[in-house]
Amino acid sequence: MGIFDFAWRGDITYDVAFDALSNLKRETEHIPLSTGLAKLGALGQMLKRTPAYGAYSKFVKTLITPIYQKYNQLLNVPDKLEELRMHILINRWACTHRIGNCRNQIDEVFNKWRSLPDPDSDNPKQMDAV
Repeated sequence: MGIFDFAWRGDITYDVAFDALSNLKRETEHIPLSTGLAKLGALGQMLKRTPAYGAYSKFVKTLITPIYQKYNQLLNVPDKLEELRMHILINRWACTHRIGNCRNQIDEVFNKWRSLPDPDSDNPKQMDAV
C-alpha cells in the first residue's frame, strides 16, 4: 500500500502524501521512482479535467525537472539497462508535462525523419506488419 492509498482512505492528509512524494526528486533508482510516479500518474488522471490539475502539473514539473537534467538528451541513450529505464521513464514524464526541451527534441527527430527521401524505409514501426 502506497502513501496515496493512505491519503485516499483518510489516514493521512494529501499534504503529507505530497511532501513524502516530493522526496522522489532525489531518487536515483528506477523501481522506487517508477512506482511513485505510477501512483502520481493515477492521481493525475483523476485530476485531469478539474481545476486542481494546474497545481498537480506544477508539482510534477518541480519533481521531474531536477532528474531530467541528467536525462535531457533524448537521443543519448544509455548502455546499461537500469539507466535506459530511467532515461525512458524521465523523458516520457518530461515530454508529457512539457519540461525542458523534450518536445523540441521530439520535433527535431520527427522532422529529420520526415525529410528523408523515403522515410518509411527507415521507419522504426513496421507499417506492413499491421
